[in-house]
This record gives sequence, structure tokens and C-alpha cells, in this order.
Amino acid sequence: MPTRRATAVALLSLATCARAYLLTPSRRAARCVPLRMQDAPPTWEPPSVPLQHVQPSPSLTPRDVVNSVMAALHRTNWDTPTPFYGFEVALRFLAPTHMAKVNNAKPGGYSRYMRQPHKVGMILWNEFRFEGDTILLENGDAPDEAYQMCSVRTSPTEEWTAARWKLIKVQMDFGESSFSQWMVDAVFANEPDQYNDQPLKLLSDPPPPPPPPPAAAQAKEVTSLEESWGNADAFAEQVNLADAWGAGADAWANQWDVVPEESPRQVVAKVSAALHPHPHPRPHPHPSPDPNPNPL
Repeated sequence: MPTRRATAVALLSLATCARAYLLTPSRRAARCVPLRMQDAPPTWEPPSVPLQHVQPSPSLTPRDVVNSVMAALHRTNWDTPTPFYGFEVALRFLAPTHMAKVNNAKPGGYSRYMRQPHKVGMILWNEFRFEGDTILLENGDAPDEAYQMCSVRTSPTEEWTAARWKLIKVQMDFGESSFSQWMVDAVFANEPDQYNDQPLKLLSDPPPPPPPPPAAAQAKEVTSLEESWGNADAFAEQVNLADAWGAGADAWANQWDVVPEESPRQVVAKVSAALHPHPHPRPHPHPSPDPNPNPL
């Protein structure tokens, strides 16, 4: 019995080793496995920012307005669903005293205005956060004001940039009903030290393209006859007359080109010859004697 039991244990051990050998790749096979490069880590993509509010409302707090404007200015909303749609929504939240509204900015002009070096971070942002609490100022007869500090950055590896928002409460009058709502009066982010009004020109629409230049008039061939007369109308009339002559038109029009130049002496000689066809006049005959010579 012990011999049979030992044999059974040995066979079981061999079977276990064989099973492990079959399930485990051999060292020689492992050496033949080709090396594979690890997959590159996925690139960071900016998040999509939904538009929660597309119109100002009396129910929105100053932070709600800031959130709405920042969402509208995010790159995922620039041209969706229509070109400059995000900038159009942002303009709706600007107070009438905002620089863009004072200059009657359109969405396209506001887009160019926000691409200035010190403002482009506000439209290229992918992260932003509020810094501190909202400061509210009640001004009695003047509109109430609110101030909020924010920080923005374009990616997780970039530095934060501070931006200060100023909001005012605008009274909206619709005749029978009126209400007030928070709107953006100004945003200060890395403003330059010196004031420059050139950026204001970015808010307006670009000037229309100049009209196309008029078609160049055809170059008119000037003949010696026209140069001599100096009268284009008279020359054209004579050319029409020459055309009526038919085949001799070209010869007629060019006859003025072959007239030789003459000196004044030659011209006088020709005129004299025309007035005196006989260069040597005949001698006058002597008169016959009067048969009756009577004295007076």
C-alpha cells in the first residue's frame, strides 16, 4: 500500500508540473516575444462648457452673470450653432456703459477685440475659479455695483491669470413693468499701463472693400493726321468718309504721312508759279500810228 500511494502522489505531482508547464510560457518562447511600445498617454483636451443662460435675467446673481459670460466666451461655443454665436451671447450680458456697447460692437468686432494680447486669455481659458467673495456696493440713487475677482488659465500646466469683474445693476423699463438685473460693466485683466484707443477700432465692423477699379479704356491708335489736326472728332469724321471710299481708305488716311516738308522759300515759289502760269510774258506789240493825229 505505501508503494502504491507513493506512486500515486508522484504521478499527481508530475501531472501538476505538466499542467503548469503548459500554462506558463517557456523562457525560450518568452525571449521570442516582440517588444511593444507602451501606448502614449492620452492628450489633454479642453472640456466642453454648456451654456446655462443665454440672456440676462433679474434672477441671476453677479456670479451667475460671470459664469454665463465665461461659458459664452469658451472656444467650444465660439461658432456653435452659428458663427460668432458665443460672442453674441456675451454681448447680451454687457451693460450699456460697457466699452463694447458704447461703440456699438457686433459679434465679429467683439471677437477681434477679445483677441488682444492682454485679453486673449479670457477666451482661451479652460479653467477658471472665483477668488474671494463678491463685494456688493449699494449707491442709493446710482446703480448698485458688484466686484468679483477671478483666475483663469488655458491648461492645467499654465499659470493662473487674475481678472477683476465690475458689474452694475441696470434698470430695465418696459412701460408698465420694470426690473433691474446685473450686467457686466468692465473686466480688467492684465491691462496695459498706458491708455490706447486703437483697440476700440477693433469693435467696429471692418470697412467695406474698395470698389473695383474701372475698366481701362482701350488705347486708341493715334495717326499722324490726328496729331496734326489735334481734333479727334474732325479726324473721326474724315476717317468715316475715307471708309466710305472703300479700298482706298487706308491709302487716303496715310497720304498725310508721305507729304514732304518744304521750306518757306519753296512754298512762295510754288504760289508765284501758280499765279503766273507764264514765267516769261510776251512783249507787248507796238501800236500802229494814228492816221489822224489831232492835238487835244
